[in-house]
Formats: sequence, structure tokens, C-alpha cells
Amino acid sequence: MLKAVTNFRVPIRYKDLENMCMDDWRVLIAQGDFRTDPLHEQRVHYFLDVTSDIVIKYAFDLLCQGWYPKSDGVDSAKWAKFARDMRIFPDIHKPKRAAQVDLSFKRNVSRMEDAKSDKQKKKDAKNTMGNGANIRKLSAEYFMKALEELALLRFPKMATEPGLAMKHVVMDNIIMV
Repeated sequence: MLKAVTNFRVPIRYKDLENMCMDDWRVLIAQGDFRTDPLHEQRVHYFLDVTSDIVIKYAFDLLCQGWYPKSDGVDSAKWAKFARDMRIFPDIHKPKRAAQVDLSFKRNVSRMEDAKSDKQKKKDAKNTMGNGANIRKLSAEYFMKALEELALLRFPKMATEPGLAMKHVVMDNIIMV
């Protein structure tokens, strides 16, 4: 049984490693024992205090600015890749689940377009591809709504508590991946 782990040719005992990643370090600091101050807080306990909206906003920004091509919204290809890479559904390879992901995107794009004013619709009509097709992208608000729709599909028993379903999806599939 290993009692130490070696990283960069430096052996660290598991006992010392566990002390560096202690869960309840705030209690130790409140008691005045600063010598046992850990270096890192475990990811699970930190993100329980972070709201889902903040994590979803950062995920949206990552999709827009971090994934190629950079854009001001999430198109259908990025949406499908996001759902696949983050394993929103464990059985995403099934046609039914892939269709649910596509339909959630299309429904929320339609809602977003319906909510636009006439002036904005005319402006967007000029923003078309070479073949005349309109570039359909989700904004941050509708990205969150589409993700909430997938969360309720993933956890149908939590239909009365969509916030809890969203927290499960965010914790299990975005933060912990």
C-alpha cells in the first residue's frame, strides 16, 4: 500500500497531502491556528457556494471566446459539442438524446427571435451568410434557458425544482468535468 505519492521527483505523504486540501480550513483559521492553513480548498466545497448563473455565464463566455471560431453567441454546432463534451446526457450517442439537444437549441433560438423588436429583426436580416441563410446563435440569456431545458430533461423528477436540476447539471457536468 502506497503511503506517499511522487510528483516531480518529490515524495509527499498522503497524510500531508490531505492536510493541504482540508475541507474545513475556515474553522481552523477562525480558531486562530494558522499553521494548519491548507494550500487549496476542494473544488466541490468551493462550488457549492457559487451560484449556477455565474458558472453558466463563464461557460457561455468560454464557448463564445474560447472555442473556435470566436463569436458573440453560441451556434448549433457549438451547442451540440458542448452537450456532448460536458456529457449533459450520459447516453448522448442515442438519436433521441441528440434530437433533444438540437430541439432545445432551435426552440430557444425561436423564442429569442420572437422577442426581438422589428428594428433588430431588420438589422439581423442584413447579417446573413452568403447563401442568404441567417446565422442562428443563442445569447447568454437564452443559452441559460436552453441549458435549463436540458437539465429538466435530464432530471425529470425535479420538474417542480428547476433550480435544483440546474445545480445538479452544473455541478456534475460542467464543474467536475
